[in-house]
Amino acid sequence: MDGEKNSAPAGSGNDFASQIRDAEDAIYRAREAAAKAEAGRKPSLNWKKAVYIALIAACAATIYLNLPELMAASLMKKPLRTGSYLTDKKTDLCICNLWAIAAAMREGAELPALTCPVSDAPYIITKDSVSCPSPDGHGALRLYADKHNVIPFLEK
Repeated sequence: MDGEKNSAPAGSGNDFASQIRDAEDAIYRAREAAAKAEAGRKPSLNWKKAVYIALIAACAATIYLNLPELMAASLMKKPLRTGSYLTDKKTDLCICNLWAIAAAMREGAELPALTCPVSDAPYIITKDSVSCPSPDGHGALRLYADKHNVIPFLEK
């Protein structure tokens, strides 16, 4: 009977070692089949990478193209006003002058003798308001401040 056990071919499942080898081979084949099936199911990631690269490039281009405006907004301190903020240095100086005159009007103090930086003309001062004598020189329709509103107004 010993001869019958030894005469069985290897891997036939008659002894314990061959059963272990058969189980390991089955596990290996199952893993290979699962990997092939998974690789077949997944779409290629190349198109996703291309979309990501395109989005990053679009964001970088947007930032690059808007960099001058971003720098101007962050570096240049513009005086507070109501209305447009698209102004140059002389318009900003005019708005600062309007702030000073309107503050003196509210406090009842002596009004400073300031002139418009564009036209060098004195500001138009009425009982309750002060306005720029040449708003068109600033590219505006109206540029004024008054006693009641704390913030100057720039109307383009």
